[in-house]
Amino acid sequence: MQQFDIVIVGAGTAGIPAAIEAVQTGANVLLIEQSDRIGGTLHVSAGQMSAAGTELQRARGIADSVAAHVQEAIRISRNTCDVSLVEKAAALAAPTFDWLMGMGFDPAGLAETIAAYNTALADGAPDPLGRQHRPAAVATAPLRAIRMHGIILKTPAGLAIDTELRVLNTEGKPIPNLYTIGEAMGGAALSGNAFVGGMSVTPALSFGRWIGQTLGHRHTKAAA
Repeated sequence: MQQFDIVIVGAGTAGIPAAIEAVQTGANVLLIEQSDRIGGTLHVSAGQMSAAGTELQRARGIADSVAAHVQEAIRISRNTCDVSLVEKAAALAAPTFDWLMGMGFDPAGLAETIAAYNTALADGAPDPLGRQHRPAAVATAPLRAIRMHGIILKTPAGLAIDTELRVLNTEGKPIPNLYTIGEAMGGAALSGNAFVGGMSVTPALSFGRWIGQTLGHRHTKAAA
C-alpha cells in the first residue's frame, strides 16, 4: 500500500496551495477531492482579497500595515472575530498576495479564451466553458466582466482550532496530526458576527500555504 506523508482532503482554495507548498518541501502528498473538478467554492467566489503592506502598495506609495488590517477586521466584526486568528491571517496576507502577483498575467491566454468565446457565439455553437448566458460578443476594449448569482456565501459554524490551525477536541485540546483550513474553519472565526471583506479567499490561500510549508518542512526534517 502506498504511504503518504500528508493527506489533504479538499482540493479547493486552501487545499491546492497547501499541496503545492508541501510538495515543494519534498513531502509525499495525497490531495483528495470528491467533486469532478478541483477549485471548490472558488468557482463561485468574487475573488475579493485584502492584504496590507504588499509590494503593489509600496510601489504606489500607499502606507498600510498588518496592525491596521487587524484593527479594521475587529472594527467591522464589532470585536466578535477570533483576534488571534485574524492576526495570523493579516500577517500572512501580503506574502500571499505578492505570491499570486508574481505568477504573472497571461495576455495570450486571455486573447485565446475571448476568441474561442466569440467564435462559438458567432457560429451558434456551445460555449467552450459551458456558459449559457452569452448576451454579446466580447469585442471592444476596455473589457470588464462581473458575474452576479445567488449562493450561500458562507456559514459561521466550523471546527474549533488554535493559532497553529490544529483541530481541537471537546476539551479544547489539539487532536494529533489533524488540521483545518478554508471553509471548514467556519466564517465566524475571521468575520465574527459580520462579513469582513477579504477574510475568506485570502486566509484560505494564506493558511493553505502556511500549513503546507509547516507540515512539509516538519516531515522532511524528521526524515533527515
